Amino acid sequence: MQRGPYTGIGVMIFKSDLILLGKRKGSHGAGEWAFPGGLVELGESWEDAVSRELKEETGDALRIGHLCYFCLAHEAHYVHEDPTKQYTHLGYVADWEGGEPCVMEPEKCEAWSWFPVDELPSPMFSMTKYMLMSYIRGVPYADIAKAKRITKEFNQEEVAAYFQKKFFEQSKKRYD
Repeated sequence: MQRGPYTGIGVMIFKSDLILLGKRKGSHGAGEWAFPGGLVELGESWEDAVSRELKEETGDALRIGHLCYFCLAHEAHYVHEDPTKQYTHLGYVADWEGGEPCVMEPEKCEAWSWFPVDELPSPMFSMTKYMLMSYIRGVPYADIAKAKRITKEFNQEEVAAYFQKKFFEQSKKRYD
């Protein structure tokens, strides 16, 4: 059995002002809401891991575009549960292009849902909090201590304000 640290990936998928989250089960973070993602397999590129994990977790129907890497974190939030649960985590962002997610791994995910960015569910998976805060604050890298601090600083109001401004500016550009 391989022991950590592992390389994990996660992808924030936007459907206008909605964001896709799944309710985890059966692993660390059970009961918490998270972006689609998982572990990178040996010899696999990071983008291929995103595509594979997305298909394994949400099925063939969901289509994304404009996949873009934006952050890296050294994550050790769950080491207290299991000393092998240390990760190097890569965060990606993408746009929804069509289709809807299905629960393909019911032992790992209870449900997939689209949430307004100003009404995110709780509790939220640690790397999901980190990715959101990293994205809105423009933090491309965090070691263990910084990732832990940024995760603790997660602020729903800051996230909502950022995305409301972003989506307002995007819609204003469409009509200018």
